[in-house]
Amino acid sequence: FRGRGIGTALCATVEQNARSLFGTSALYLFTLDQQAWYTHLGWSMLESCSWCGRAGDIMFKKILRHYPTRR
Repeated sequence: FRGRGIGTALCATVEQNARSLFGTSALYLFTLDQQAWYTHLGWSMLESCSWCGRAGDIMFKKILRHYPTRR
């Protein structure tokens, strides 16, 4: 299913829900091999680490709360 926008839509939904339901200002994730893809979505590298002997990276993304605009 790669290339169909499913992952991008899933990430956007997680970000929106974290922002609106929990007031979260940053998200963190661990990835073994998709650093470039997450970087394309606005994520930044925090630090390298390993999991079960496999090298990967912890990444983060600041998310801004959206406040309703007054009319």
